[in-house]
Amino acid sequence: MEISIANENRRLREIVQQLLDRIDEQQKTHAHFQKFQTRLLHSQSFSETVNLLLDDACRHFRLASSSLILHDADGHIEEMISACQIDLRSNRLQLRKNADFYKKIYPEKPQVMLQEIDVLTATRLFPGTPKVGSAAFLPLLNAHGIFGSLHFASSDEKRFISAKDTNLLDHLADVASLSLRFSFSHEQQWLASLQDPVLQIGNAQYFEKALHNELDRARREHSHLACMMLVVEADASDIDLTLQKLVQELKANIRKIDICARIDEVCLAVLMPGTDLRQAQGMLSRIEQSILSLQLEHTVAMGVHSWKARKTKSSLSEDALKEAGVELITTAKNRAYG
Repeated sequence: MEISIANENRRLREIVQQLLDRIDEQQKTHAHFQKFQTRLLHSQSFSETVNLLLDDACRHFRLASSSLILHDADGHIEEMISACQIDLRSNRLQLRKNADFYKKIYPEKPQVMLQEIDVLTATRLFPGTPKVGSAAFLPLLNAHGIFGSLHFASSDEKRFISAKDTNLLDHLADVASLSLRFSFSHEQQWLASLQDPVLQIGNAQYFEKALHNELDRARREHSHLACMMLVVEADASDIDLTLQKLVQELKANIRKIDICARIDEVCLAVLMPGTDLRQAQGMLSRIEQSILSLQLEHTVAMGVHSWKARKTKSSLSEDALKEAGVELITTAKNRAYG
């Protein structure tokens, strides 16, 4: 009898310990999710939110990959991505003009779904990922319905299965939706402050930020960065129409990756990533011919220069990068005046 009671007590202690271990594991999981969600809620920029969802989420949750699809009927998100130079992560960030594709992901109603996925779906949603065993689909909602879909991939076939509880992922989807909406709105306001109100292109502050970003990119990739300067030789008070025509002509001739801005009252600048001096001079010649055909009221002086980041044993310092930017702009402007 005593042995029976002792065995029963031991069994009860084991059950209690298992329950305590499970509670402890659940608390750790909650804390893990909460830590990531706090970072999302504190994100101020759209690019930072995208980085969190596509890069940091993979490390934080030990995922094989993650991807994001956003509905962009009016093209505003595409403009934001271009203005902020957000990397599409080899097509893991995708935009859709039509919202019908959501019905294929969520055939009944937009709710978190856990399931195994076929090779074709894995290739479309997680390009470049060697193996996807299972995936979680998180709908992103606003007051009008679904506006996006966030996807997590695991190489483990049993990690995301329909039998598992989705409460934590439901809450994460809500936080991700809120963060994306807030950061997009915040970024739009910030970008508006960096726009020239007359020409609807970047202003001097925007150009300074873009110059630093492109110099840094050239430094990392050991590539070229060219700058073209267009200077209107007239009083600043009567050249808005001329500048507007110049901007229209530039937009028709430069590439999508090129960056156009007004840096003072009479001067426009164009940054051309990955462009050496010969290529930049060819672009300058084509634009000069195009501008001549406009028969503008004012004379426009143009100059171009290109800088290349050299491979060195030590990384180029921030001060050296600033000096390179000053030299790039000054030389291009001097060639315009010269």
